[in-house]
Amino acid sequence: MVLRLTLRVMSVCSVRPCRNPELAKWGPIDAIHSVPDRAHWSFPGATAGPDGAYEPRRDRTEPRSDDDLHEAPGTGRTLTEDAMRRATATLVAAGAMMVGLLTAVGPAGATGAAPAAPAAPAAAPRADGHWNMQRPFAREVVRRKDRDRDPRHIEHVTELQYRLRWVGAYGGPINGYYNGKVRDAVKRYQKRVGLHVNGTANHQTWAKLIPQTVKARGKIHRLCKHGIGWHVCYDRYRHQVTLWKKGKLRNSWLVRGGDRGYETRTGTFRVFRRDKDHVSSIYGTPMPFSQFFSGGQAFHGSPFMMDPWQDHSHGCVNMYIEDARQLWSMTHNVNLNVHINGRWDRTAGPGVGARGLSIFG
Repeated sequence: MVLRLTLRVMSVCSVRPCRNPELAKWGPIDAIHSVPDRAHWSFPGATAGPDGAYEPRRDRTEPRSDDDLHEAPGTGRTLTEDAMRRATATLVAAGAMMVGLLTAVGPAGATGAAPAAPAAPAAAPRADGHWNMQRPFAREVVRRKDRDRDPRHIEHVTELQYRLRWVGAYGGPINGYYNGKVRDAVKRYQKRVGLHVNGTANHQTWAKLIPQTVKARGKIHRLCKHGIGWHVCYDRYRHQVTLWKKGKLRNSWLVRGGDRGYETRTGTFRVFRRDKDHVSSIYGTPMPFSQFFSGGQAFHGSPFMMDPWQDHSHGCVNMYIEDARQLWSMTHNVNLNVHINGRWDRTAGPGVGARGLSIFG
């Protein structure tokens, strides 16, 4: 049987070229790290282009034209001959394995092999599913002893403290340090909303906490809540940005806008320019992940912001750098509509709009 099969393959190969099956395989999957050390996205056969968009891989090693079949580099043999040898060797090896199996089994019904072990049960899916930073209400995991050290090393502890305070779970200081009080508040919140209580602000905790602490939904622009496509709404008074797709809330971030005399313009706009590594031509400061919507005003990461309620910008919407990267990863290749409203008030504090958010009596 093995001999007949081998001869048949050789006769076919003598008529038309036989390619090594390995030559038709794709290269390894690329891992795109849009958020260093925090989240990983894998796209089969995709690479990141210069503008951040993903492009299909073109690194297949199979011959691309008939001219490529002439000679295998460094072998002195044609690719056809080389492929024939490889295919024949593979089939002979497979035949030998079949003969060995038949010998071990013996006559029909007389097998000395032990009964096959039952198949192992399928691995249970991870509790957080296939999590990444493009999931709705995604944030990094925050745990005890994490700290917001500086604008380039934000662990979202300050944001966590604000949101826990708004739902009534935390009464301590806003200092960007995940201490025992914050851990106890996280436990209190997890127990209240029916999550596993472990004191760590994991993905499931953020996915509950963020939508529960979106302020003044009734004042969010109607096109965000009922429009088609992608919309981002910025409330100047409440320091809040919300992202929507086809009328569904996808995420929300704490931000800051322009100072007096540099107020962020209100109205409806559309992002018309993007620059991942932009540097201000006026102030010479980095504006990473910039998405411009009105003149020189843009959503971008701030190398200065520690607390969204401290200081202001020169008109742009300042975000934590990781948050601006997250917004970029979700919207850099779509038409993004921008709606800005809310009165400007330098004295408006973080408690504005939080009334009614508490879930504790």
